[in-house]
Amino acid sequence: PSNGTEGPLSVSFPMTGWYSDQQGGGENYNILLTDYVNYAMVYTCATFQIPGAPVETKIEFGWILSRAPAMSAENIQLIKNHLDSVNIDISKFTPTNQEGCVRRPT
Repeated sequence: PSNGTEGPLSVSFPMTGWYSDQQGGGENYNILLTDYVNYAMVYTCATFQIPGAPVETKIEFGWILSRAPAMSAENIQLIKNHLDSVNIDISKFTPTNQEGCVRRPT
């Protein structure tokens, strides 16, 4: 969606179950940081009521997306510094091994 600000985007996933019912089938994501060539940091959070739970639950999702199978240490540190500056806990991120993935020629 474009409302004159940079960063927001809307994505829908074909999901079923209580989580998708709470979210209306779509998510709102924000691009927190990008260099437009090598990487993008995408983030979203939502608060919702789990059926039977006494309080609302907050859930956060984040992805560090790269155009290459591996990122430079410099870019990784830049992203980590930014996430820390906006109070996102980077210890919860799990690296994904991209070795051996089939890629299109660039």
